[in-house]
Amino acid sequence: MTKTIFSAVSKMAMALCCAVALFASCQEEVASPVASVTLDETSLVLFTGQTHNFVATVLPDDALDKSVTWASADPTVASITENGELKALKTGETTVTVTTTDGGLTAECAVEVLTPMVPVQSVSLDVTELTVMLQTSAQLKATVLPADATVKEVVWTSSDPDIAEVTIDGQIVPKTLGQTVITATTAQGGKAATCVVTVDAVKFIVSFETNGGTAVADQVVVLGEKVKAVETSKAFEGGLPAGLYQGVQDPDQAASVFDGWYTDAEFTNAYDFATPVTENLTLHAKWIDPVSVDLATVSGADVLAKVQNFMNALTEEVKYTWIVDADYQVSADAANQSTVYWCKTPGELYIVGKGKEITFSAKDKNVRMFQVQKGHIYLGKNVSMTVSGEFNVAPVILEGGSMTLLPGSKIKNSDVTSIKGGPWPESARTIVYVNNAASVFTIAGGEIVNNKIHQTHTDYMCAPVCANNGKIIMTAGKVSGNQASADVNGIALCGGLYCPDGKEITKTGGVIEKNTAAFTEAAGSDPKTIGHVGQQVVFRAASQYWAGTDPYKGAFHIDQDLAEDENFSTTDLSNELWVKFTYKD
Repeated sequence: MTKTIFSAVSKMAMALCCAVALFASCQEEVASPVASVTLDETSLVLFTGQTHNFVATVLPDDALDKSVTWASADPTVASITENGELKALKTGETTVTVTTTDGGLTAECAVEVLTPMVPVQSVSLDVTELTVMLQTSAQLKATVLPADATVKEVVWTSSDPDIAEVTIDGQIVPKTLGQTVITATTAQGGKAATCVVTVDAVKFIVSFETNGGTAVADQVVVLGEKVKAVETSKAFEGGLPAGLYQGVQDPDQAASVFDGWYTDAEFTNAYDFATPVTENLTLHAKWIDPVSVDLATVSGADVLAKVQNFMNALTEEVKYTWIVDADYQVSADAANQSTVYWCKTPGELYIVGKGKEITFSAKDKNVRMFQVQKGHIYLGKNVSMTVSGEFNVAPVILEGGSMTLLPGSKIKNSDVTSIKGGPWPESARTIVYVNNAASVFTIAGGEIVNNKIHQTHTDYMCAPVCANNGKIIMTAGKVSGNQASADVNGIALCGGLYCPDGKEITKTGGVIEKNTAAFTEAAGSDPKTIGHVGQQVVFRAASQYWAGTDPYKGAFHIDQDLAEDENFSTTDLSNELWVKFTYKD
């Protein structure tokens, strides 16, 4: 019986197992479908070279098929494997999509791939110094290192935009002449590089072909500006021969007359210095060589007379130079009175000795060396004048014209005794006599030296140089070693310069020294009647003559030697150099 019960139980157990197995099998066949899929990231930022393993979650958990597939919208930006491993390849954007096998459900992740930051290490410019011309422009180039720096932009600035501006791409725009500093600064890191920019102007070279004249330096002229007018001179080796030439000439270094600058060597196009320069130029000097006056056609018995007649025929103020190479001695008697040079022209005559000292001399009572009524006579270098003997005329008289002693000229070694009578109204009481309000005698470097003048008859003065009218002006040179003496009293006596009746003497330079003046015993010794005596200078401010008046009233003198810087004028009698005459009882 027991066996029977065990067998029955065993059969029941087996039947139960079969039922359970059958139930389980049925249960698998009815498992749940996929309801959703999600990713662990919905947006992702990676740098190139980085990876990311996505995790996809498929629901429900009891889904029968949880397999998925992976895809990248732009696999060149980022690729993804079948296992969901993403690799960033290059800068850009893509979308990663996961899709379930069961049901085709999807999930997405937005992916941005960046390049890793490479910092700027330095910046440099292609030049560090640059000259830019006005009306042009220039380009600067900036180099940022390393070459793979992430941010390579630069910012351009100018230290003085009024001189030159710079654009956002490094182009220099000049504004005016000057200097500024252009700086390029990196946007990342603030690295900087500079260039010193000088704004100049377009320039041209103007050269001068002087054609034998003195050299003239080239000029650098800015576009649109003008050439500065220049001068040149052309000398002749050995100088000019004797003759009469228009213009002021140095006989040892005579010059052609400059006739302007031309743009061509044929002298057909005169250059206008008011024209702005727009190109390189060469200017050519044109010369007119000096030609002496053909005196053969001029009336006159000798060269002296011909020069005088030619000059006196002038009606305009023309300058002439007479180059003299021989001495001139003139004589005359009472019936044949003569003047070495009677200047009646409004022009100017320069008398210059060639190579050696040339002497104009006279020894006769009726001869005047120079009588100047108009114009101006200049005694130049190597010219001297000397007179000796008894004279009843002043050897040099200025009667409306003027005379100047230039450096190298002399009135020297004269020995004149003044006598009364003859055809001339004035006696030779002076060697140079200024006798017109318009006349000026100027000592401008010449010398009046070692002359003697002696008065033998009654007259009102005796001195080497006198301004009875007009002016005496001394700016340089020398009045030295002259002697004045008189046998008669009641006159003014001076060894140097004399000026009566309020006329003018002015000294601004030169030397007055070692001149002497004295009355002889024949003149007497009464201080009230003897007259004014001054060694270097005498000035009488008012007409005070001899007997019966005060010969010292308003009269002044200078007896001391006067150096270059010891100057005076009769317009300022407060100068301590002036000494008022007093009685010498």
